[in-house]
Formats: sequence, C-alpha cells, structure tokens
Amino acid sequence: MVEERLRRLAEYAETSPLNRVIWGDRRLGIVATGIAYQVAREVFAGYSFLKLGMSYPLPRRLIADFAAQVDRLIVVEELDPFFEEQIRAMGIPVTGKEVFPLTGEFTVALVRERAEQAGLIEPRAREEPSASSSRTVELPPRPPALCPGCPHRAAFYALSKRKVVVAGDIGCYSIGVLPPFNAMDTIISMGASVGVAHGMTQAGLREKVVAVIGDSTFFHAGLPALANIVHNKGVAATVVLDNRTTAMTGGQSHPGTPQTLQGEAAPSIEIEAVVRALGVEDVKTVDALDAKAVDRAIKEAVASQDHPSVVVVQGACVFLPAFHRKPQVTVDLGTCNGCGLCFRVGCPAILKSEERDEKTGRPKAEIAPLLCTGCDVCLQVCPRDAIYRPEPVPAVA
Repeated sequence: MVEERLRRLAEYAETSPLNRVIWGDRRLGIVATGIAYQVAREVFAGYSFLKLGMSYPLPRRLIADFAAQVDRLIVVEELDPFFEEQIRAMGIPVTGKEVFPLTGEFTVALVRERAEQAGLIEPRAREEPSASSSRTVELPPRPPALCPGCPHRAAFYALSKRKVVVAGDIGCYSIGVLPPFNAMDTIISMGASVGVAHGMTQAGLREKVVAVIGDSTFFHAGLPALANIVHNKGVAATVVLDNRTTAMTGGQSHPGTPQTLQGEAAPSIEIEAVVRALGVEDVKTVDALDAKAVDRAIKEAVASQDHPSVVVVQGACVFLPAFHRKPQVTVDLGTCNGCGLCFRVGCPAILKSEERDEKTGRPKAEIAPLLCTGCDVCLQVCPRDAIYRPEPVPAVA
C-alpha cells in the first residue's frame, strides 16, 4: 500500500504546480527549494531554475528534462545533499556540496562568495561603503525570555532558589536554563528529562534530582520513564509544566487537552490521575500562577528522600483563550527599594526604572503597561508590597 501511494505521488510530482521551471540563461540550471531557492534566485539572477515545492518523491522525469536543456546543473540546498545524491544516482552530472557548505544557514553573501570562488558566476565589483552607509545602529540585546504571563515562571523561580540538580527538556520551558533562572543542568533531547533524572539518582548522585517536563512531552515520552522510576524504586522528583497545549510548536493539542488535532471535542486525560495510576502516591496539582503554592509544592517534593514525587504545575498558556488576563499591576516607587527580587522572575514586563534607591543606589522596578498581563507572580514575590494592582477608576456617567 505504501509503495503504491509513493508511485502515485511520484506521478503527481511530475505535473504538480508545486514543481515549476523558470527559464532563463541556460548555461546554468539551478535546482533548489524553500529559502535556498530565494537565496539562489538573487545570486544566480537571470539563469534557469527548477523550483521543487514537493521534495519527495522527486519528479525524476521533470529533473532529467530540465538537466538535458541546460549546460550545467547546480543544486543549492542547505545541510545534507538530499537532492544532489538522488540526482547523481539518476546518472546526471550535478554540482552541489563541493561548492556550497554542508552545515549552517545559507545567506546571499555566503552563496555568492562560494559561487564566485567556483567560477560559476562572475565576481561582482566591490563598492566601498560611504561614510553615511557605514554607520551602524547598536540594537539593545534581547535574550530569550518566557512570555509575560507565562505559567512556567513561578516554577522556575522556585527551582532557582534551591540547591538541586534539574534535568531539563525540550519546549518553551527550555528557556529556564538561561538567566535569571539558571534552573536547568541538562537538556538532552525531547522527553529525556525524567529518564535522565532517574539515571542520575540510580548512579548515586547525592543531590536531589528534579526532572522538568512539559505536558505534551510528558504524554509523548515521559510516561515510560516515570514508570521505570516507580518500578525501580527511584526517588527523583518530577515537575510537569502543564500549560494545556503544545506551545512551542504552535499550540497543537495532545491527550491532555479537550480537543483532537482536528478541533473536535475529546476526553482530556488528567496528568495527576495517570501519575497515580502508575503508582506514584506523592502527587500534587497546583495553580501555576499561585507562586506561594508552587513554591511550597516544589519545596515538599525536593524534601522527599525515600520515594518519587510529582508536582503538576497547571495553568493555561498566555496565548490560549483559556488564559484569564487580569488588570495590570504597577510599582509604588516610594515603597520599592530596588531589592531586585522581582527581576529574578524573568518577566519582560518588569523593567529597571531610572529612579534609584537613595541608600543602595540600586535601580527600582517599573512595569511596562503594554506587556503586563496581570499574572500577579511579581506581586506575590515582592517582599515590600511595592507592586500592587491599582483600583479601577469608576466610569464617569
């Protein structure tokens, strides 16, 4: 059945509008797809192109016909020589990776340089930049950060305060490895965190080990590893960051969400119930935006030394309709002393004010109103109650 489908797809590829020829100067014929095609169009302007919008199975007759009508065939593709090897296997001479790099991202400058060095195109005259065009504007640094209102923030803040080894995973929450949290010690592959945490404890690591994994990744690959922890009498703690979606790749559903990939209503599998069914008795589900509850649950999980524990930190991704935006918070600069604790929650909406504390000289905090979602985490962390939610102004009749 699969072979028959591939045969039919191959026939379709021969006449599909996704694969098209753009004729130009026939001394060179360039085969490319995606961003590499756009780069090649600029570098090899005026030459003939075969744009492959459907990369597998290849339209073999179309490629052979195109190659027969150009003097030299060039393949411009990033990374592995996928097209090049298949075309060469057809007995067609082709130029590819002996000119263009095997690794990295293609840019117009890079491809043009390699093409000129190989004699594929004439070198362009290098213009000396004028004084005005050579001026550069320094952009402010913008390191990766969890979104304002992200439900993962309180969990990473709690983990960052504790001397534990954290096995991380792949997802939005991978940002937890960066400042200000610095709350991950390993990131290997998607779904590896729970197994890695178990392995480290079984290998005799004295520090408490905590696995951090997202809800979709937990269903994808975390369940077998957690079953192994239970079966082999492991003691690692697991924090499941349940933001009710597969956020990193665009908000797809998973078995823990109430709809299928087609958007149809479906039963939602509760993570806590599954964890208990696997035999973990120490399980807690907490509100992701209740910083004190999250801190307390993680503190108790870290303290457990003779059994496995799981904390499900549950709160909707800020981009889901289920996320409840609240009125924004603000800072009382008269009360703030610039202690910096709110900066440690890593929210892009919390900025350093130009005003400084008279005693310490430290910058005070201020809230960017365009970014704040009113999630309250910074408000709960502030030890001086300097962050507050203003009373709504009554409407004038």
